[in-house]
Amino acid sequence: MKHLVAILVIFVSTTKALKCITCENARSHAECDANGKTVTCRYNELSCAIEERTLNLGPEKLIFKHCKQPNACQNNEIQNPRPAWWPTQCNRKIPNTVCRCCCKEDLCNVGPDKCFNRISNECSPPHSNPRFGEVTCSKSNEIGSLCSFKCDDGYVMSGASTSTCGENGAWSSPAPSCASIRCPRIGSSSARSVDCSKDTLLGSVCRFTCDEGFELIGSQSITCRDDTDGDAIGSWSSLPPTCRQTTCLSPPAAPENGYIACSDSNKIGSVCEFACNDFYARNGSLYTTCVEDGSVPMWNNPTPVCERISCADQGVLPHGETTCADSNFVNSECEFRCTGNQYFLSPSNVTSNVCLNSTSWNQPKPCCARSCPPVALFDMVVIMDSSSSVGDAAWDIMKSFVISVAGLYEVAEDSMAFAIFRYNKLIDELSSIPLTSNLVDKATLLNQINAIPYDGEGNRTGQALTYAREVVLTGTGNRGYAKDVVLLLTDGVSQDEVVEPSKQLRDDGVLVYTVGIIPPSGRLDTGHLIEIAGSIDHVFIANNGFDDLTPAFAREISEHMCGDPCDHVLHDHV
Repeated sequence: MKHLVAILVIFVSTTKALKCITCENARSHAECDANGKTVTCRYNELSCAIEERTLNLGPEKLIFKHCKQPNACQNNEIQNPRPAWWPTQCNRKIPNTVCRCCCKEDLCNVGPDKCFNRISNECSPPHSNPRFGEVTCSKSNEIGSLCSFKCDDGYVMSGASTSTCGENGAWSSPAPSCASIRCPRIGSSSARSVDCSKDTLLGSVCRFTCDEGFELIGSQSITCRDDTDGDAIGSWSSLPPTCRQTTCLSPPAAPENGYIACSDSNKIGSVCEFACNDFYARNGSLYTTCVEDGSVPMWNNPTPVCERISCADQGVLPHGETTCADSNFVNSECEFRCTGNQYFLSPSNVTSNVCLNSTSWNQPKPCCARSCPPVALFDMVVIMDSSSSVGDAAWDIMKSFVISVAGLYEVAEDSMAFAIFRYNKLIDELSSIPLTSNLVDKATLLNQINAIPYDGEGNRTGQALTYAREVVLTGTGNRGYAKDVVLLLTDGVSQDEVVEPSKQLRDDGVLVYTVGIIPPSGRLDTGHLIEIAGSIDHVFIANNGFDDLTPAFAREISEHMCGDPCDHVLHDHV
């Protein structure tokens, strides 16, 4: 007995007590809930009870709510459909009836009772035919009736297919719905049209067509079918087809001033060739082909440009003007005229030229030049050998020769500038004439040349060439726009090395000329002079010694040094 008590204590302490609303003789559920009390039921009272007494057919009634043992609740509910003075003890449609029901959650008897729907001999409302379906019931909506549902063809049931009216007056399951079986909607696609017999409904047949220039890939028609998986979503008999483009966009436009010819219009594989009109040249591809490029055929090359054929721009004509009929395009004739003082066309017979279809001028553009001599754009350094083999008399002849050379030229900012010095074993810097001293008065220059004294001992030509490069030509009188020229007059072989100094001069762009004077002994090393000048064309020989240093020889040498008159045109200085 002691053990039994212990077990009961444990049971009571571990069971959660139920809470219910309690009231007596309330006129409505609202009055009961408002004036009633919430109580904690005893351990053996596991249900909340509701008792409703109808006094007459009107709204007047009495409400009772309290805690109740489960078995007592069950006994009360069983009595509800049993016979009384009316067909049933509980019938809310008649007077003087009593209905009882129970629930098992905290405060579940608050508010209008939801369990009275069970207290009836029928289920309400009765089942009716679902839309797009039908229902068949064994006993209408009476308790125990079994209702079976069926959907029309093309529809699928959503919910239970049967429902039974239970003793509690409720259907075992709600009526199902019948949903039409539909296939997924076919998405839109460019260049493709679709026509379906019944939209996306079961059995609908959809037929596809492609726009012109496209071909159908896949089935031409598909049908919506029931995939028998029980849901309302059907499946198409195959995937919708696609439309593949079989042509490129319209054939490329012909280039302006040109034309195009295609092998097969704008179909795949068609090759189009571009050409330009006369006097126009194509800039771009000769061909373009319609090729498959992924899903869209494309022309593989853009339309080229037909540009007017032109010759190279001839630029401005310094000291003159150029007049062209049609700029530098094909067939354009350009006329040349010199406008500068003392300037003339060189070559004199070239007064115009024409741009040929080959994009070249029929002859080079002339220049506007001045006669050389007297005009030469030179910074000229004259180096005079005053070694002991020359002597006083020959020295005077050499000076006269240099005066003849200088006298042939205009000495001016836009013409000739002279620097003159003599050497033997040393450089005579005292009597040297720098480039800056002779640009004003030519007579002064000639007097300065005539005043250069003679002093002869030794012959160090290499030293003189180095002096010309490192001192004279790097001085302030050197004009960057004038050509540097060295003219060496000598009658013998140098006593020092001349190859490297002369090469350095030539590498600097200096034109080196030598005048070799055969001495009375008849010994002159011409190879030595060529090594200095760098070319036999720059070597002049006075075969008869100093007697050949005449004004005529001076002019011959000067004209040779002048070369093309166009080489002496000042482009940036006038």
